[in-house]
Amino acid sequence: RRILRPAEAGPERGAVFGPALDCGGEPLGIRHRGQVVIARGLAQQRTDAGGVEARQADDRMRGAERGFGGRVLLVDAREDWDVDDRTWCSFAVGPHPFVGAVAHRWARVRVREGGRERLLDVGRTPYVHVPARDFYRAAFARLGSAKRFVVRGGVRVDGLVPEPGGVRAETSAGVLRARWAFDARPALPPPGGTPRLFQHFRGFFVRTEAPRFEPGVATLMDFDVDQGRGLRFRYVLPFAADRALVEDTYFTETTFPIGEALLEDLGAHVVEREEGGVIPMTVDRFPVRPGIRRIGLAGGVAKPSTGYAFEFAQRDAAQIADALVRGAPPPPFRRQAFLDEVFLGVLARDPAEAPALFYRLFDRNPPARLVRFLSERATPLDHLGVMASLPKRPFIAEALRRVHARAALFGLA
Repeated sequence: RRILRPAEAGPERGAVFGPALDCGGEPLGIRHRGQVVIARGLAQQRTDAGGVEARQADDRMRGAERGFGGRVLLVDAREDWDVDDRTWCSFAVGPHPFVGAVAHRWARVRVREGGRERLLDVGRTPYVHVPARDFYRAAFARLGSAKRFVVRGGVRVDGLVPEPGGVRAETSAGVLRARWAFDARPALPPPGGTPRLFQHFRGFFVRTEAPRFEPGVATLMDFDVDQGRGLRFRYVLPFAADRALVEDTYFTETTFPIGEALLEDLGAHVVEREEGGVIPMTVDRFPVRPGIRRIGLAGGVAKPSTGYAFEFAQRDAAQIADALVRGAPPPPFRRQAFLDEVFLGVLARDPAEAPALFYRLFDRNPPARLVRFLSERATPLDHLGVMASLPKRPFIAEALRRVHARAALFGLA
C-alpha cells in the first residue's frame, strides 16, 4: 500500500539496476551492454527479482539470465537494507515470490463511518502485511542466487539521457550505457487535466499499556475522526491486543504536517517507531522517452483511487521480466484508469461526501467482488455491481465531465 516517502524524492535517492551495463571502466567495473533499469524501493526489488509468481519464479530467473546475455546491475544511494523503513499491504489475490515475507494476515477487515461499522470476511483472500526488512531479505536472497545480478550500494543516479541505440545513466560512479532504462525514482507526472489528490499519512507503531486492539481485524478506513482539514481516516493494523500500526491518513489536494492527535484515545502507550509518506492519486502519466520505461509510483502502479500498489507492482515487474527474456520491448503498464479518474473527480469535487461513498462501496458489495475490484481483477459483471452500489447522479455527472474533457483534449469537443 505504501511506497513513496518525501525524504526519498530526488536523484540523491535514485538507484540503477541494469542487465549488461557499459560502465566505461568506472569503479562499478561492468563493461557489457544490454538493458539498464533505474529503480527505487518496491518496484526495484520486484523487477530485479523477476516479478513472477512463486511457482514460476526459479524458471524465469534462469531464463532471465539466459535471455539477457549480460549482467544485471542494481545500484542505490542507500547502503543499509536491514531496516523496516516502510510497510506494504495488499489482499492476497495470487501467489508471488515473497509469500514467505508476509508477517501478518487478517481474515476480516473493517470500515467505519458516521457511527456505523461494516465488517467483511475476506478469509479466502486475506489482507496481508509485508515488513520492509523481510521483503529486502527475500529479494536479495533471490538476487544472490543469480550469477548475473550484481548489487552496488552508495551509488547515486543523477540523470537519464536517451541516445542512439539506448540510454546513458549519469551516476556518482560514472556513466552507464545500456539498451533500456527502467526508472522508479519518485517523481510526479506533469498535470494532464485530470483530478489529482495526494494520499499523505503518518504511521505509528505503538505498544499500549492496556489491550486496545482486536488482532483479527484490520481497520482499513475509520472515518469517525475530525474531518476539518480534509478527507481523513484512521488505518489500523493490529499485531496483538497491545501492538498495532496506527496511521493518520488524508486524501487532499495539498500536503501538510500531521500530528499525533490520533493517538490520544489509546491511553498510556509507547511509540516504538514511525513511518510516513505521500502517494500521488492521479491517472496522469509521464511522457514517453525513447529507451526509458517508468516503473513503481512514477510508472503509475498505485491504484489512483486508493493508493494500493503492491499487487500492481508485481504484475508490472512480471510483464517487464517476460519481455526482456523474450528480447521484446517492455510493454507499458495498463490499468482500468477511467473508473479511477471518475472516482477521483467525485472525491475532489465533494470531499465531505467521500466517507459515505467509501462506506457504501464496502457495505453494498460482497467481499469477493470488492477484493477483485480493489485488486483490478474485476469482471465486467463486478464493475456493473460496483457501479450499481454507488449513487448514480454524482458519478454519471463526473463521467460526462471526464468524457468531455478527454474529447476537448483531442479537439473533439
